[in-house]
Amino acid sequence: TFFSTPSDLYYQADCYWARCSEIEMNEKEPFYRISGLINRKLNSFQVIHLRTDPPFDLGYYYTTLILDKVDRKTLVVNNPASVRSFNEKLAILNFPEFITDTLVTYQIEEIPCWLEKVGGRGVVKHIQECSSKGIVKISLDDHDLKVKLTNIEQSWSKPIMVQKFLPQVVNGETRITMIGGKAAGYMLKTPAPGNFLASLDFKAKVSACDLSSRDEEIVGKLGRFLVENGIILAALDVIDGHLSEINITSPGLLKHTNEVMGIKLESVLEDVVEEIYNEQFSISNRQ
Repeated sequence: TFFSTPSDLYYQADCYWARCSEIEMNEKEPFYRISGLINRKLNSFQVIHLRTDPPFDLGYYYTTLILDKVDRKTLVVNNPASVRSFNEKLAILNFPEFITDTLVTYQIEEIPCWLEKVGGRGVVKHIQECSSKGIVKISLDDHDLKVKLTNIEQSWSKPIMVQKFLPQVVNGETRITMIGGKAAGYMLKTPAPGNFLASLDFKAKVSACDLSSRDEEIVGKLGRFLVENGIILAALDVIDGHLSEINITSPGLLKHTNEVMGIKLESVLEDVVEEIYNEQFSISNRQ
């Protein structure tokens, strides 16, 4: 197993390469050991796992373009074209039947009027960030609402996503890890007291949970979408039956889900990737 960063990818002599280091993983500390740096052709690998945290900026975009050029006998997880096409925040717009009231706009001045239509409270989301970064709760009752919106307009990239605030989030947000189009693991993320962000970066707690019939409906529909688009590993966030995000670039919390459920998601992923690779490789050989 080798690893590299996006800045280690390059093109030379009619081939795409990576400066990479061999890495040996351990279950106990030290959790990994790294060897020296070498250069390898990207098409010399059987599988490449693209797993870089957002923000999805131009550098990320160019990385997906490079990985698009990898030989078809190399499986890229996830499909770089899909990583490029489906923004983690905006991807939920493909499933309007599962999301709460949502506004995506370049015009900040539209937000107060929209808030009036959805109960007066909303959550503004930075569409390029992750781990609950760039999420702001707003209300028509905020005395500083205009200041908040002005700051967002001046410092955030556009467009802006705003969703109706779901007070049920205090009861938890369900994280569903999808592997090969199926729910491989799930758990509940409950915000810390006095907070609304169901993120471990903001001291949320995790616990075991069951999937509701609504959750299972979402899993079924999203599972087909993920498989069709070559998205092998993803994570869904669901609040009270409402799909809030589709994590595609770098789905996290696998370790926490393992601990809560007593499973090994990495083993499930390895088996699914091997199955898909063998199927794809055999098809490539016949062509």
